[in-house]
Amino acid sequence: MYLTFGVLASAFGLVGLLFGNAFWLSDIIANGRLDYHLSMPKPVLLHVAASRTISSGMGDFTYGFISYALSGQFTWDGLARFVLATLPAATVFGSFLILVQSLSFWLGMMTNLTNLVVNAMITFGIYPATLFDSTAKLILFTLIPAALMGSVPAEFIQSFSWRSLAELTVGAAAFFILAVTVFSRGLRRYESGSAIQVEV
Repeated sequence: MYLTFGVLASAFGLVGLLFGNAFWLSDIIANGRLDYHLSMPKPVLLHVAASRTISSGMGDFTYGFISYALSGQFTWDGLARFVLATLPAATVFGSFLILVQSLSFWLGMMTNLTNLVVNAMITFGIYPATLFDSTAKLILFTLIPAALMGSVPAEFIQSFSWRSLAELTVGAAAFFILAVTVFSRGLRRYESGSAIQVEV
């Protein structure tokens, strides 16, 4: 559990630190506030997501390492696996946030769904995938990829496994590509907010 909590916290914190606007993308799209970012060098998605940082993410990120240290399974190669597992876990989480909120291009404000997604990822991510039947596992690897943010990285940290590494790598790549594709498609139908604003 310490390992699972740790990798979840570090992945969550890393997304907040580096790509804070991933949590508010729906609001930015629905309120026509992409105009400022469209005037910047491409890629637009990277500029939007990285233009805000959530300072409290440092606390979550740091707590993850503390949780790993307290797990009683600390080794230097395990720490290296922890860092390696945190990166795809954060990629899955950030990509899924962007994917869900990119639906705002078609459906309008998605704030409530975003909050639900964040809660679902954290809630289901803390449980080992072995607790669930095959249908639930399918959901936890696809519709709500919480297993790729919690239990699979934790298994990889405990002991190196090519299978776990492949699941993390393929899952992170798939959700990243899907998120970028959906955002790009939505951006083609984006309507300017025609708002004069100052972005700080």
